[in-house]
Amino acid sequence: EEWHGECGGAANGSLVIVPHVNRRGFIDVMFRYEFAGEIAARVGAQVALPRPCDALAKVHNGNHLVNCSHGWGRYRNWSRVVGDAPMVANSSEAGGRAPVTGASFDAQFRSAREMAAKGEAFVWNLPSNVRDQKRHIVGLDEWQACGPRYKTRKDFVGSAMDAGPSASVVDLADRFRATLAGNFSTLHLRRSDALTHKAQKRKRCGTKVSTVKTYVDCVYPPPRCGPTRCKSKADAERRDTLV
Repeated sequence: EEWHGECGGAANGSLVIVPHVNRRGFIDVMFRYEFAGEIAARVGAQVALPRPCDALAKVHNGNHLVNCSHGWGRYRNWSRVVGDAPMVANSSEAGGRAPVTGASFDAQFRSAREMAAKGEAFVWNLPSNVRDQKRHIVGLDEWQACGPRYKTRKDFVGSAMDAGPSASVVDLADRFRATLAGNFSTLHLRRSDALTHKAQKRKRCGTKVSTVKTYVDCVYPPPRCGPTRCKSKADAERRDTLV
């Protein structure tokens, strides 16, 4: 990758503020927040986020809200691809920053870019549907104006922000993996794939181990194998890939 263009520095204290919406699962929240962070990186600003306890659904945490003393640094390590200015702001107070205005999201993005180029400190309150803007904004000339240019795709600009797991998450994963001594497999089962929208509305997607096991046994029947041989090659392959 080769960096090109200038995204603007974050030293002027500009803010991109993500509004609070209904609590959701971690991945859904991250899709919105990481795109907002990408926007902030491209306009030389920091991103201000709702607290984890205000953003994350309690159903994924034993039906308890996340401890409000936890910040996003507990889960993710957000940083700029170029520059060492902090990516996530400690406060969402607008202070004396000038508001970003525009009749459309694209116009607001262009306005923020222009203000950043002039060194003006601004505050941009993103709309609640910010994630929906991703489909078209990445094609704007202003979006393509800075970032890592891929050598194999000269017409595409990559991410201006990194969002990997935090050091605490990496440490926890390493310690858990050490207890397994390398003898484990993983299975990604999407809970809602087999449910209609109405069923999801009724919260019929259970996550108990017994429920998941019953579902897996149904869609992935055990191989017909005896102590020494299987009925068919397909049964043998299933036996070898079972978790």
